Amino acid sequence: METLVFRDRASFHVADYVIFGLTVAISSGVGIYFAVAGGRQKTTSEYLVGNRKLHVVPVGLSLIVSFESSIFMLGFPAEVYGHGTQFWMVHVGLILTFLCVAQVIVPLMHPLGITSVYQYLELRYRSRTVRLLASILGILYQTFYMGIVLYGPATALEAVTQFPVTYSIFLVAAASVFYTSLGGIKAVVWTDALQFLVMLGGLMALIIVGCIYVGGFDKMWQLNVDGGRVKFFE
Repeated sequence: METLVFRDRASFHVADYVIFGLTVAISSGVGIYFAVAGGRQKTTSEYLVGNRKLHVVPVGLSLIVSFESSIFMLGFPAEVYGHGTQFWMVHVGLILTFLCVAQVIVPLMHPLGITSVYQYLELRYRSRTVRLLASILGILYQTFYMGIVLYGPATALEAVTQFPVTYSIFLVAAASVFYTSLGGIKAVVWTDALQFLVMLGGLMALIIVGCIYVGGFDKMWQLNVDGGRVKFFE
Protein backbone atom coordinates (compact mmCIF):
# COMPACT_ATOMS: atom_id res chain seq x y z
CA MET A 1 0.00 0.00 0.00
CA GLU A 2 1.31 3.39 -0.97
CA THR A 3 2.13 5.69 1.92
CA LEU A 4 2.04 9.47 1.70
CA VAL A 5 4.64 11.40 3.61
CA PHE A 6 4.36 15.11 4.29
CA ARG A 7 7.85 16.53 4.15
CA ASP A 8 7.30 19.77 6.03
CA ARG A 9 6.00 20.04 9.55
CA ALA A 10 2.56 21.66 9.58
CA SER A 11 2.59 25.22 10.91
CA PHE A 12 0.45 28.33 10.72
CA HIS A 13 1.01 30.72 7.82
CA VAL A 14 0.52 34.45 8.27
CA ALA A 15 -2.84 34.13 6.50
CA ASP A 16 -3.90 31.51 9.05
CA TYR A 17 -3.14 33.86 11.92
CA VAL A 18 -5.08 36.64 10.19
CA ILE A 19 -8.16 34.45 9.63
CA PHE A 20 -8.03 33.13 13.19
CA GLY A 21 -7.65 36.62 14.64
CA LEU A 22 -10.44 38.04 12.50
CA THR A 23 -12.77 35.20 13.48
CA VAL A 24 -12.24 35.86 17.19
CA ALA A 25 -12.47 39.64 16.73
CA ILE A 26 -15.63 39.54 14.61
CA SER A 27 -17.28 37.07 17.01
CA SER A 28 -16.58 39.44 19.89
CA GLY A 29 -17.78 42.37 17.79
CA VAL A 30 -21.08 40.62 17.07
CA GLY A 31 -21.65 40.22 20.80
CA ILE A 32 -20.94 43.91 21.41
CA TYR A 33 -23.24 44.94 18.55
CA PHE A 34 -26.25 43.02 19.85
CA ALA A 35 -25.52 44.22 23.38
CA VAL A 36 -26.14 47.82 22.29
CA ALA A 37 -28.62 47.31 19.41
CA GLY A 38 -32.34 46.59 19.41
CA GLY A 39 -33.70 45.79 22.85
CA ARG A 40 -30.16 45.45 24.22
CA GLN A 41 -30.96 42.00 25.61
CA LYS A 42 -32.99 43.47 28.46
CA THR A 43 -35.65 40.76 28.45
CA THR A 44 -35.42 37.00 28.89
CA SER A 45 -37.27 36.49 25.61
CA GLU A 46 -34.80 38.57 23.62
CA TYR A 47 -31.72 37.14 25.32
CA LEU A 48 -32.67 33.46 25.09
CA VAL A 49 -34.85 33.21 21.96
CA GLY A 50 -34.29 36.50 20.11
CA ASN A 51 -37.92 37.47 20.62
CA ARG A 52 -38.71 34.52 18.34
CA LYS A 53 -37.99 36.68 15.30
CA LEU A 54 -34.70 35.28 14.07
CA HIS A 55 -34.41 34.56 10.33
CA VAL A 56 -34.53 30.93 9.26
CA VAL A 57 -31.23 31.04 7.30
CA PRO A 58 -28.85 32.06 10.13
CA VAL A 59 -30.77 29.80 12.53
CA GLY A 60 -30.34 26.86 10.14
CA LEU A 61 -26.62 27.58 9.74
CA SER A 62 -26.30 27.89 13.51
CA LEU A 63 -27.89 24.48 14.01
CA ILE A 64 -25.45 22.97 11.51
CA VAL A 65 -22.47 24.50 13.29
CA SER A 66 -23.81 23.25 16.62
CA PHE A 67 -23.01 19.74 15.40
CA GLU A 68 -19.69 20.74 13.82
CA SER A 69 -17.65 21.00 16.99
CA SER A 70 -14.08 19.80 17.33
CA ILE A 71 -15.54 16.33 17.90
CA PHE A 72 -16.98 16.44 14.39
CA MET A 73 -14.00 18.16 12.75
CA LEU A 74 -11.26 16.12 14.43
CA GLY A 75 -12.84 13.10 16.08
CA PHE A 76 -14.94 11.82 13.18
CA PRO A 77 -12.10 11.91 10.63
CA ALA A 78 -9.86 10.13 13.12
CA GLU A 79 -12.53 7.47 13.65
CA VAL A 80 -12.94 6.89 9.90
CA TYR A 81 -9.17 6.89 9.34
CA GLY A 82 -8.67 4.31 12.06
CA HIS A 83 -11.72 2.10 11.61
CA GLY A 84 -13.27 2.89 8.22
CA THR A 85 -16.48 4.44 6.94
CA GLN A 86 -18.78 2.02 8.76
CA PHE A 87 -19.12 4.86 11.27
CA TRP A 88 -21.62 6.46 8.87
CA MET A 89 -24.30 4.08 10.20
CA VAL A 90 -24.63 6.23 13.33
CA HIS A 91 -26.22 8.90 11.17
CA VAL A 92 -29.16 6.64 10.37
CA GLY A 93 -30.21 6.88 14.01
CA LEU A 94 -29.52 10.62 14.07
CA ILE A 95 -31.71 11.25 11.02
CA LEU A 96 -34.59 9.31 12.59
CA THR A 97 -34.12 11.27 15.81
CA PHE A 98 -34.18 14.63 14.03
CA LEU A 99 -37.32 13.66 12.13
CA CYS A 100 -39.01 12.71 15.39
CA VAL A 101 -37.98 16.00 16.99
CA ALA A 102 -39.18 18.04 14.00
CA GLN A 103 -42.53 16.26 13.72
CA VAL A 104 -43.36 15.66 17.39
CA ILE A 105 -41.30 17.66 19.89
CA VAL A 106 -41.12 21.05 18.12
CA PRO A 107 -44.89 21.24 17.33
CA LEU A 108 -45.54 20.38 20.98
CA MET A 109 -43.19 22.86 22.63
CA HIS A 110 -43.10 25.85 20.28
CA PRO A 111 -46.73 26.96 20.81
CA LEU A 112 -46.16 26.96 24.57
CA GLY A 113 -43.83 29.95 24.31
CA ILE A 114 -41.32 28.47 26.76
CA THR A 115 -37.57 29.07 26.71
CA SER A 116 -36.22 25.62 27.57
CA VAL A 117 -37.10 21.97 27.84
CA TYR A 118 -36.54 22.27 31.59
CA GLN A 119 -39.40 24.73 31.83
CA TYR A 120 -41.58 22.26 29.93
CA LEU A 121 -40.74 19.50 32.42
CA GLU A 122 -41.88 21.69 35.29
CA LEU A 123 -45.16 22.43 33.49
CA ARG A 124 -45.68 18.81 32.46
CA TYR A 125 -45.07 17.23 35.86
CA ARG A 126 -46.04 20.24 37.98
CA SER A 127 -42.86 19.84 39.95
CA ARG A 128 -39.97 22.25 40.31
CA THR A 129 -37.90 19.36 41.67
CA VAL A 130 -38.10 17.60 38.30
CA ARG A 131 -36.98 20.79 36.57
CA LEU A 132 -34.03 21.28 38.94
CA LEU A 133 -32.94 17.64 38.59
CA ALA A 134 -33.06 17.82 34.80
CA SER A 135 -31.19 21.13 34.87
CA ILE A 136 -28.42 19.70 37.03
CA LEU A 137 -28.05 16.68 34.75
CA GLY A 138 -27.97 19.00 31.74
CA ILE A 139 -25.27 21.17 33.31
CA LEU A 140 -23.14 18.12 34.14
CA TYR A 141 -23.50 16.78 30.61
CA GLN A 142 -22.59 20.12 29.03
CA THR A 143 -19.62 20.54 31.39
CA PHE A 144 -18.05 17.24 30.32
CA TYR A 145 -19.00 17.81 26.68
CA MET A 146 -17.52 21.32 26.55
CA GLY A 147 -14.31 20.03 28.12
CA ILE A 148 -13.81 17.73 25.14
CA VAL A 149 -14.93 20.36 22.62
CA LEU A 150 -12.45 22.92 23.97
CA TYR A 151 -9.59 20.44 24.28
CA GLY A 152 -9.87 19.42 20.60
CA PRO A 153 -9.10 22.79 18.93
CA ALA A 154 -6.58 23.62 21.66
CA THR A 155 -4.61 20.50 20.77
CA ALA A 156 -4.79 21.34 17.06
CA LEU A 157 -3.60 24.90 17.72
CA GLU A 158 -0.68 23.66 19.79
CA ALA A 159 0.37 21.38 16.92
CA VAL A 160 0.62 24.25 14.43
CA THR A 161 1.50 27.24 16.62
CA GLN A 162 3.25 25.79 19.70
CA PHE A 163 0.71 27.77 21.74
CA PRO A 164 0.13 25.91 25.06
CA VAL A 165 -3.09 23.92 25.29
CA THR A 166 -4.14 25.59 28.55
CA TYR A 167 -3.88 29.07 27.07
CA SER A 168 -5.75 28.00 23.92
CA ILE A 169 -8.61 26.59 25.98
CA PHE A 170 -8.82 29.81 27.97
CA LEU A 171 -8.72 32.00 24.83
CA VAL A 172 -11.46 30.12 22.97
CA ALA A 173 -13.66 29.80 26.07
CA ALA A 174 -13.23 33.47 27.00
CA ALA A 175 -14.18 34.65 23.48
CA SER A 176 -17.27 32.41 23.47
CA VAL A 177 -18.41 33.51 26.93
CA PHE A 178 -17.79 37.16 26.01
CA TYR A 179 -19.98 37.38 22.92
CA THR A 180 -22.62 35.03 24.31
CA SER A 181 -23.05 36.88 27.60
CA LEU A 182 -23.26 40.25 25.86
CA GLY A 183 -25.33 39.45 22.78
CA GLY A 184 -27.42 36.48 23.83
CA ILE A 185 -28.86 34.05 21.28
CA LYS A 186 -28.68 36.64 18.49
CA ALA A 187 -24.92 36.86 18.85
CA VAL A 188 -24.65 33.08 19.01
CA VAL A 189 -26.71 32.56 15.85
CA TRP A 190 -24.89 35.16 13.74
CA THR A 191 -21.48 34.12 15.02
CA ASP A 192 -22.31 30.52 14.14
CA ALA A 193 -23.30 31.67 10.63
CA LEU A 194 -19.88 33.29 10.26
CA GLN A 195 -18.13 30.20 11.60
CA PHE A 196 -20.09 28.05 9.15
CA LEU A 197 -18.60 29.99 6.24
CA VAL A 198 -15.09 29.72 7.68
CA MET A 199 -15.43 25.99 8.37
CA LEU A 200 -16.99 25.28 4.98
CA GLY A 201 -14.22 27.18 3.25
CA GLY A 202 -11.60 25.29 5.24
CA LEU A 203 -13.15 21.91 4.50
CA MET A 204 -13.48 22.63 0.79
CA ALA A 205 -9.87 23.85 0.64
CA LEU A 206 -8.70 20.73 2.48
CA ILE A 207 -10.58 18.41 0.12
CA ILE A 208 -9.43 20.19 -3.03
CA VAL A 209 -5.79 20.54 -2.00
CA GLY A 210 -5.71 16.98 -0.65
CA CYS A 211 -7.04 15.54 -3.90
CA ILE A 212 -4.53 17.58 -5.91
CA TYR A 213 -1.71 16.46 -3.61
CA VAL A 214 -2.39 12.75 -4.11
CA GLY A 215 -3.10 13.00 -7.82
CA GLY A 216 -6.86 13.49 -8.10
CA PHE A 217 -10.13 12.31 -6.58
CA ASP A 218 -9.91 8.83 -8.14
CA LYS A 219 -6.45 8.30 -6.68
CA MET A 220 -7.61 9.51 -3.26
CA TRP A 221 -10.56 7.12 -3.32
CA GLN A 222 -8.38 4.19 -4.40
CA LEU A 223 -5.89 4.86 -1.62
CA ASN A 224 -8.69 4.65 0.93
CA VAL A 225 -10.07 1.47 -0.64
CA ASP A 226 -6.61 -0.12 -0.58
CA GLY A 227 -6.18 0.98 3.02
CA GLY A 228 -9.38 -0.78 4.07
CA ARG A 229 -11.15 2.39 5.12
CA VAL A 230 -14.09 2.24 2.70
CA LYS A 231 -16.51 -0.10 4.45
CA PHE A 232 -20.28 -0.31 4.09
CA PHE A 233 -22.76 -2.65 5.76
CA GLU A 234 -20.16 -4.81 7.43
